[in-house]
Amino acid sequence: MTHELALNQGQVWLTETLQRMGCPVAVQAELRSVAGRTEPEGWLELDPEGELLPERAALLTGDRGAVLDALQFLANLALNQHREPDDHLHFTIELAGYRQQRRQVLSQLAAQVADRVLSSGEPEKLEHYSSADRRVLHELFDAYPHLQAVSEGREPNRSLLISRRAEE
Repeated sequence: MTHELALNQGQVWLTETLQRMGCPVAVQAELRSVAGRTEPEGWLELDPEGELLPERAALLTGDRGAVLDALQFLANLALNQHREPDDHLHFTIELAGYRQQRRQVLSQLAAQVADRVLSSGEPEKLEHYSSADRRVLHELFDAYPHLQAVSEGREPNRSLLISRRAEE
């Protein structure tokens, strides 16, 4: 299956899901390249024209992005369920720039943690981050060749351990 077809299915699935939730919202779909990855991601943007009332957008985002994270988790589960692993398309659900703003916050956090771990040599554990945030943090720490980020534990108590890479 092509990425374009999977993206189209994602757009249809999310549009129908939001209608069933009683929140019909326009969904715009786009394939985006991700730094360091060969395969694109499917971005599904809710309300691309910004027509939602702020209160409605806040409900769809949820506390610390919890509703967006849940929708994103379900989208990835439902839409990749019967596909071969090589055919998976990772979906990111965006609303009103939330994901991009969150990435900036996480980028600042990653830089601060990287500085501390590199200067002290001591590992640091990041707890209480959603799977979506941990995925972004993994990508951000990939930019630090002397560090590694390893997920530990089981949901809902999964954390990210940042440490120096072992000398090879």
